[in-house]
Amino acid sequence: MEGKELKRIIEAILFVSEKPVTLTELKDVLEEADIGLIKEALSSLKSEYESLNGGLRINEVAGGFRMATEPSLSI
Repeated sequence: MEGKELKRIIEAILFVSEKPVTLTELKDVLEEADIGLIKEALSSLKSEYESLNGGLRINEVAGGFRMATEPSLSI
């Protein structure tokens, strides 16, 4: 699985999940992907969201990862 496609899938999973998604859960879904590639993709996505300076971030919380509102924009 290509890095760009892996990031797209992880992004979609995080977007629809109501709870933090663990690396184990991502690995279960992304059977073909190595855990190291999953970690790289998550790190890259986090950096991309931060550099966009938009309203969303990917945060590590409760042993998993989730999409959240940029803290300065929370109500």
